[in-house]
Amino acid sequence: MKKFLLAFFSFCLVSAGQSQVVLNELFTDPSTAESNQYFELYNTGNAAVNLNCFTIISYYAFSTTDAGVTTNHSGFYVMDLPNFSLAPHAYFVAAAAGGTISSGGKTYTPHFNWNAGVQALYNSDAYLKNYERNSSGNGYTVTDISGIDFLTMHGGKYAVFLFDQGFYTNGFVSGLTTSSTTSEPFYAMPQMSNLRNPCFTYTINWLNVSTAEFVNGGSGTVHGFYRGANGLCGTWAPVADADLSGTALTPATANPVGTVTMPQSGTLTAVQDVCSSTIRYTVSQTGDQGSLPVSVQLYYDKGTIGTLDNADALRPNPGTVSEVPGSGTFDVSGAPAGQKFLLVYRSLPLGCISALAVPTVISGSLQTAQSLQPATAGSNSNYPSQVQVNVSELTVASGPEVASLLPIEARLYIDNDPGNGTAEDTVYLGSKYFTQVSNTGTVTDGEQVFNDPAQQFDADDAGKMVYVVYNTAAACITSTVSFTLETETVLPVRFKLFTATRKGDKVDLKWETATELNNKGFYVQRRTEGEWKDVGFIFSQSQTGNSASGLAYTFTDANAYKGISQYRILQVDLDGTGHFSETRAVQGSATSGKLLLFPNPSATGSVTLVFDSEGTKNVIVTNVSGRIIQQHRSITAGSLNLTNLGSGFYTVQVSDAATGSTTIDKFIVRKL
Repeated sequence: MKKFLLAFFSFCLVSAGQSQVVLNELFTDPSTAESNQYFELYNTGNAAVNLNCFTIISYYAFSTTDAGVTTNHSGFYVMDLPNFSLAPHAYFVAAAAGGTISSGGKTYTPHFNWNAGVQALYNSDAYLKNYERNSSGNGYTVTDISGIDFLTMHGGKYAVFLFDQGFYTNGFVSGLTTSSTTSEPFYAMPQMSNLRNPCFTYTINWLNVSTAEFVNGGSGTVHGFYRGANGLCGTWAPVADADLSGTALTPATANPVGTVTMPQSGTLTAVQDVCSSTIRYTVSQTGDQGSLPVSVQLYYDKGTIGTLDNADALRPNPGTVSEVPGSGTFDVSGAPAGQKFLLVYRSLPLGCISALAVPTVISGSLQTAQSLQPATAGSNSNYPSQVQVNVSELTVASGPEVASLLPIEARLYIDNDPGNGTAEDTVYLGSKYFTQVSNTGTVTDGEQVFNDPAQQFDADDAGKMVYVVYNTAAACITSTVSFTLETETVLPVRFKLFTATRKGDKVDLKWETATELNNKGFYVQRRTEGEWKDVGFIFSQSQTGNSASGLAYTFTDANAYKGISQYRILQVDLDGTGHFSETRAVQGSATSGKLLLFPNPSATGSVTLVFDSEGTKNVIVTNVSGRIIQQHRSITAGSLNLTNLGSGFYTVQVSDAATGSTTIDKFIVRKL
């Protein structure tokens, strides 16, 4: 009895993996040259297999007449194979007689012949027996035999079956139109008990042999059968020659197509691709000869690309597809960069290779846009703010249909400590999804906003890094965008300049924008005696409300108010959202010629200076000790806001850059 070593496999690559021996060629009719009858086995796997545990069985049925009495005979020829190591992707040939086999003008030497006697079959491990159904029909009479036509016909058909350690692994029946064998006479044969080989004692229940490979044809002048490619399911073809001369049969040599390579397949239809570090596969149909379940094996393709050869390394833990459509994945995150892959689909009931394929590496791009927008309208502060995302196009350079890559996900993250250099401080804030995508890749979901309070940012988040990660399904195509939160967010309209200048009973206002986005226009607002009022509206100079370059605006307000007037601009988006500019102040007609400060005293630490004339000003603020606290140069606006001042007495000195004249005034900050 052989010894078996059970090994524990960790989740890693192993070169020796699952192997599978199948029937590959049969020449059945010995009428012209009995020695030419043979069968060929082929090892489709990447590891050597010892045939000592294999048994090949053929079914027979015929009638004899003796003295006018007809007797029906049926049973099985059972051949236990010899102790022979069959190398990967190699052939084993057994013939009816010794010598050589001639086919197509070539000569082949079989590994053994089954009519040479039991002891000649390499060693006593092998045998050839006849299991003939007994007269009662419930068992068999068993005899050792030699000199028989092992591959014999029954009712115009041939039926040959291969067993490994007593388990049915592969079978072939000629003349069928379906892989089901339940209507065949051998399916109803009695159970065969106490079969022995050097590995096991086993039992065969023919009710369990319900499927087999087949070819629709096999009677008449047909004498041989072969696969279109080595080990490939569903590609059997008949040979109609009376002998082997000139036939397509090639014992111990590659079948016409040779080794199964991509994109050949039997009757199985599948798609497979590589998405980032994931291999995806989907079996859509198996056909009659690709019976379910199907085992899906992943190889690291290290030899000839697209060909299953000895250099390829098998990943343990194959996938299984039990119904169609059926799908699964392999995680290949640990694979070397640039590694090629090979998927082998095997029909478990039939034992053969249903298909062999190289997964397509998906590549493409996402066209995205993202911006940081104020979360509230009508506030002088741009905080809190929120992220707006948009995907406009999904381009697939290679891979499946667009629909299989949906949905497109936009994931929002914030790195609370970007200088740390680790991912520990990165927090996932949520996702938005885009699903309305045409077959050409156009995305029509529109813009989406992360507007949950937990997804919004305030001034405390300044300096933190925000990431938006765009992914298609299974991360096949991905794009990452990052930006730093500034102390103020980017407004739809960026003000470059804003001035207010009194000229008699009128005030001239000028402002310039650096960029505009979705801008409807500007309300000009004035405050006198504590109340803000709209005094005019100016439409955006861009017809679309969008401009990447600077635009200039002017407005003249008839204003004879004798006190201080304050002005501001309320910019309004197309959707009605509003954002304020900074505030400017002008002197009244009765106070012209003076430097004005207000409020004085200040309870907030902020004071506004309103200059007494046009022109460029330089401003110096000192405390009671004479130390310079603030200094502002080249001020062209009509006013200046002094902020962040502590409690105390201050002196402000304003110098006119053109004339050199200086004005000095004092103010108090008394914070509450």
